Amino acid sequence: LIAVFAVPVCAESTLHEQIDAALSSGNPQYEKQVATPADDATFLRRITLDLTGTIPSAEKVRAFVADSSADKRVQEIDRLLASPEYARRMQYVFDTMLMERHPDKHVPAKDWRNYLRQAFLDNRHWDDLVQEMLTVDGTDEKTRPAAKFLLDRELKAEQVTRDLAQRFNSLFGETLILPESRVLDTSAKVPGIDGEKMSKSYKNVIEIFEDPKKQRKKVMSIKTDSAALEDPKDPETCAVYALYRLFASEEQQAELAQRYRAGGMGYGEAKQAVQDAALEYFGPARERREQLAADTDTLNDILAEGARKAREKGKQVLDRVQTACGLGSKHLAK
Repeated sequence: LIAVFAVPVCAESTLHEQIDAALSSGNPQYEKQVATPADDATFLRRITLDLTGTIPSAEKVRAFVADSSADKRVQEIDRLLASPEYARRMQYVFDTMLMERHPDKHVPAKDWRNYLRQAFLDNRHWDDLVQEMLTVDGTDEKTRPAAKFLLDRELKAEQVTRDLAQRFNSLFGETLILPESRVLDTSAKVPGIDGEKMSKSYKNVIEIFEDPKKQRKKVMSIKTDSAALEDPKDPETCAVYALYRLFASEEQQAELAQRYRAGGMGYGEAKQAVQDAALEYFGPARERREQLAADTDTLNDILAEGARKAREKGKQVLDRVQTACGLGSKHLAK
C-alpha cells in the first residue's frame, strides 16, 4: 500500500475538484455512484469517525447543526485534519499497515510512531514521506525513525522494490515491471566489522575510498573468536576470511585457508592480508575517483545528465501508475 500513497496527484487541479467534475460530467458510469447528500448531523458523524476514529459528542453535533455558515463543512474537515486526534489515528493506521507484525529490531516502535504522528501534524506530502521511508539509511539520528520500514525488515532495496511493485500490480493490474536481482550468490552478503551484514545503517562498514589509515583501523577491529595463535582456525566461519575472498585470487584464497587450518597464524596477520588485498583491488578505482573529484565541472555535467535521464524514465513510469490508479485530469475526463 505504500506504493499507492507514493503516487502524487496531478497538479492541474485538486483531487476533489477532479472527482466533482467527473461526477457532474453526465457520464453514465458515474450516475449510480452519486450518493444522496447527507444531513449535517450524519455528515459530522461520518467525517469525524473517518478522520479521528471517534464519534462527536451530542453537544458538538447540536452546535454544528445550529451553525449557519455556508462553508462549515469545509471548515470542519480542515479542523479535523489539523487536529492531534487525526494525527494519532493515522499514526495507528500507518503503523499497522506498513509494519504489520514485524518485531522491533533496529528502531524502537515508540520512535517510529512519534515520527508518523509528527508527519501528519506537519501535513507532509505523501510522496515526500514515502520517499524518505525508502531512501534513508538510518545513519542520521534525526531521520533514523523513518528507516524502520526497511531496517526492521532487513531486506535489500531491490527486494522491497519488488514487493511494492507486486502489491501495486495486485491492486491495479500489471503496471510495474518487477526488478530482478543481479547480485552473485557468492558475494550476496558482505560481513561488517561486527560479523553481521555490512550496512551503513548498522554502522559496521569499511568504506572503500576512505583514508587507508582509517580503513586499516576498521579492518583490524573486525570481530573474531578467541582462538590462540597456535590453534587451527576455520576459515569458512571467519568474517576476515570472507572479506579476503572478495579481493583475492583462488590461489591466494587457498593459501590463506591452508594457513588458517594449520595453526600458527594470528587473526592480525589475516586482517593485514585483507587490507593489502583491498588496497590493491580498489587502487585503479581510487585513482579514477580522485580524477573525477578534481574536475567538478565534468562531474556536475555527468550528474545533471544522469538526473535528466532519471526524470525522463520516472515520468514514463509515473504516467503508467497514474493511469492505472485513475488519477489525473485526462483519465477522469474520459
